[in-house]
Amino acid sequence: DSNAYTAKAYARTLAKKLEKDSRWEDVQYKKDFSFAAEKGILYLPEEQFAALTDPRAAPEILGALPTSTLEKATLSEYIVSDNKKIYLITMGFTIDMENPLERNYLLDDLGRLITETREEDKDYEALDVGFTGGLMVIDYEGDKMAMQDIYRTAFITLILILILLFVSFRSLSLPLLSAIPLLIGIIWTSGVIFLVYDSLNALSAAFAVLLLGLGIDFCIHLLTRFMGEMEEHDNVTLAFEHTFVHTGRAVILGCLTTAAAFFSFYFAETKALHQLGVIGAIGLPLTLVAVFVLLPALVVLRLKFGRFKLKRSRFNILRVVGVQIQRFAPGILVILVALFVLFGIRAPSAKLSESMYELMPTEIETYQQLEKVKENFDYDPEQLTCVVKGQRELNRCVKEFQNVDGVLKVESILDYLPENQDQKLEAIKQAVRLHPELAIMPGIEVTPMSYKELPKEISRSWVSDEGGVLDKDNPR
Repeated sequence: DSNAYTAKAYARTLAKKLEKDSRWEDVQYKKDFSFAAEKGILYLPEEQFAALTDPRAAPEILGALPTSTLEKATLSEYIVSDNKKIYLITMGFTIDMENPLERNYLLDDLGRLITETREEDKDYEALDVGFTGGLMVIDYEGDKMAMQDIYRTAFITLILILILLFVSFRSLSLPLLSAIPLLIGIIWTSGVIFLVYDSLNALSAAFAVLLLGLGIDFCIHLLTRFMGEMEEHDNVTLAFEHTFVHTGRAVILGCLTTAAAFFSFYFAETKALHQLGVIGAIGLPLTLVAVFVLLPALVVLRLKFGRFKLKRSRFNILRVVGVQIQRFAPGILVILVALFVLFGIRAPSAKLSESMYELMPTEIETYQQLEKVKENFDYDPEQLTCVVKGQRELNRCVKEFQNVDGVLKVESILDYLPENQDQKLEAIKQAVRLHPELAIMPGIEVTPMSYKELPKEISRSWVSDEGGVLDKDNPR
C-alpha cells in the first residue's frame, strides 16, 4: 500500500545518506539472499525433499524445485516486521561509543539527518521515525534527561538550604554567606576534576548536589558555634578562635572520614563509581578549605555593615523529644529491636534488579523504540555472548545452550546456513539415482555449505579477524 511504498522510499533515502558518513558501517535495510544462489536447493524446506525422493514424481516438477529456489535466492527484501508496519535499518559505528562527546555528536547528527530526510517529501511526514540500540544509545537520551534533572535538583537543593538556614538563624545574610563558599568549592572541584578526566557521566556529574548537601554541614556547625561564642563573649576574634579550635577539629575529622568513604569507590571497576570516588575524595576537602577560608572573611565583611541579630531558632521540640526518650527508654529499645528483627526478616526477600535497562526512564524515545524492535523483530539487547573457535565447536556450543532451561533463544552465524545439510545432501543423491535426468539440472550438484562461504557483510558481525565465532544467547 501507499504507507509501505513511502516507508521503503524513506528507508532507501536515509540509508544512502548514512552510507556517505564514515562514522557508520554495514548500513542495511534489505535482506540480501544472493549468497545462497549457488546452493539454494539446500534452503528448501525438508518437506519438499520428500518430493525429490518420490519415484512417482514427474521429472519436470522435480526440476522446477531447484530452479525456483535459485530465483528466490537472488531476491532481496526489506527488513520489515511480520505485520508489515515497521521497517528497520541496521548499522554499526566506527567511533568509540564509550567517549560521551563522540557518541553525542554522532547521535545528534543522526537525529538531525532523520528530521531533514522527513522534510524532503511531504509523504514522509506521516511516518513515525526514530532510532534506538543497546545501552550506549539509550544512555545518550537518558544522560540528557539526567543532566536536566541534575540542574533542577541542584537549584532546588540550594533553595531548600537557604530556606532552612533562614529558619534556623533568622537571618537573610547568613544563608547567602554560607552559599558562597559552597559554590566556590564546587567550581574548584570542577576545575581539578576536568584536569583528571576529559568528561564525566551523568552519575559523576551529580557531585554538585552532593557537595551542596554535605558541604552545608561544615557551614552550619561553624556558624552555630560562632553564634554561641558571640553571645557569650561578643568578640569576633575570640569567637572564631574558639570555633576553629573546638568545632573545627570535629568538622575536619567528619570531612576526612566522608572523603575516605568516597575514595573507596576509586577501586571500583565501574567507571561511573570510580569517577564518583575521586570527585568525592577531592571535592569535600576543597569545599572544606573554601568554607574555612571564605566563611570567616565573609562574616567579618558582613559585620562592617552591622551586627547580626542573634535570634536563632531554639527547636524546643527537640528538648521535649529528648525528655520523652529518657523517660520511655526501655520501651523504645524494645520497639527498635522488634523493628530490626522485622526488617531483617524482610530484607533478604528484597528484589535486586540486575538489568541496566530496568533503570532507564521508560518515557524516553530511544527506550520506546527499543521496545518496538524487541516486540516486532524478536530482538533482545540483554544477551550472553560466547566466543568459540571453529564451526565444530560452535555446533556443540549451540546445542548445549539450546538445552538450557534459562535460555529462550540461541543465535549464531549458523542461522544463515541451511539446516540438516547432511540429510538433504543424501536426499539429493537418492533423487538423482531415482531420476538420472536431474543430474543436468542447475544447482543440483552441491556440497555442504560452511559459514566461511557467507559474504563479508554477514560474517563480519559474527566472526572476528582472529577467527573467533560469536554465539548469542537470549535469557528467558
